[in-house]
Amino acid sequence: MSNPELEPKRLPVDERRVAVEERRIALEERKAASEDRFVRRNFATLATALISIATIVFSVVQWKMSSRKAELDAQQIAKRADREYDMETYKVVLASVSSKDSAQQYAALSLVARMNDSTLRDALRDALQRGGTAPVRIAAAEKLAQEQQFKLDNERFATTGASSKWRYDVFYCESSGPAAKLLADSIASRLQGEATVRTRALTSWINASPGYRVSGFQVRFEPSEEAQATPLIDRLNASSLGPRQFVGQVVSNTTPRYLSIFVCP
Repeated sequence: MSNPELEPKRLPVDERRVAVEERRIALEERKAASEDRFVRRNFATLATALISIATIVFSVVQWKMSSRKAELDAQQIAKRADREYDMETYKVVLASVSSKDSAQQYAALSLVARMNDSTLRDALRDALQRGGTAPVRIAAAEKLAQEQQFKLDNERFATTGASSKWRYDVFYCESSGPAAKLLADSIASRLQGEATVRTRALTSWINASPGYRVSGFQVRFEPSEEAQATPLIDRLNASSLGPRQFVGQVVSNTTPRYLSIFVCP
């Protein structure tokens, strides 16, 4: 006959469930802590890898595929890579904020510029602006100001001038140095009269965002604007403004009677 005092004590069903749930939560917390330690230890490696991923994905998307199926496959690969980049950048940013290390936070801010999800991009920039070291908070605030000013300039240009007149923006990449601005100013001067033209700086922060990421010389236009864009590209390439080759880039956004010219050597 068994002795009840020697048998293991059995918890009621509800208490057993609570105990199981507590163990599960404890395991998840240990796992999260382990992942956080891994990101901290390998921050530099992760940052470098993320930049490489972004560069490779950009190259794949830009590659003109001859097969429609291959093009669709490439687009799916690019979308998955974009999501992975954003999620890994999210981890890197959180680790950098916790570290209170300015160098890590500057690196994280540069990764945020390349993010594809604009909502998450804004949230992480704001996180660095609130939780970063003093110089990083200033840098993040400057990036926000750049975005706001760029958006405001776009809106102003869209509402100025007669509706029948074409509008040209001649962008130059600040990262390309003073020569790019000089060339953009020369182009804008030559185009005055046939359209409302202005010269604009394209900062590295703005150019890293989806929809831009420009290098070289481009004229961007909507499909319906090809008849206006093609002669413009020919004139730019035939002019004596220095060695370069402008190419056309079709875009999907809708800005009637508007062409954007990019000078990013």
